[in-house]
Amino acid sequence: MRQTEVILLQRVSKLGNLGDLVKVKPGFARNFLLPNSMALRATKDNIAFFQEKREQLIEKNAELRERAELYSDKIRGIIVTIIRHASENGHLYGSVSAKDLAIELGKLGHKVSAAQIELSSPLKELGVFASNIFLHADVSVPFLINIAKSQDEAASQLELYMSNQPQF
Repeated sequence: MRQTEVILLQRVSKLGNLGDLVKVKPGFARNFLLPNSMALRATKDNIAFFQEKREQLIEKNAELRERAELYSDKIRGIIVTIIRHASENGHLYGSVSAKDLAIELGKLGHKVSAAQIELSSPLKELGVFASNIFLHADVSVPFLINIAKSQDEAASQLELYMSNQPQF
């Protein structure tokens, strides 16, 4: 199996920290890490460039983390309510994806991309679900997703969930 060696320009969850040389699949490097400025190909020139800029990158990363932590205080504990049609047994006609959640968060005044929302698969049932928003590789914020048929049902679901989950 072919692999590409890259230098990480920031901490990447489940991969490594800033400055680590890691081997990844070529498509992951080409389609995700490189276009999002999260890594450089590990060539001699890029390794030398990284060594020169290492301190600046560490400072920039610390600044981004600090901003993410400040912003996390503003959105901590947010509840996103989505009204959708569903069958009698609670299965949605369609699903709720990370993109749908990003749009709803935008309506609430929070600029978050779908890639920042932790959702292993689209939600296909009514209910209240806990998830996270990743503002930085080291900063995540929990939030609730409340999917219901109506606003009244959403309020009832949330009240029941909160009575069983008081730590949120």
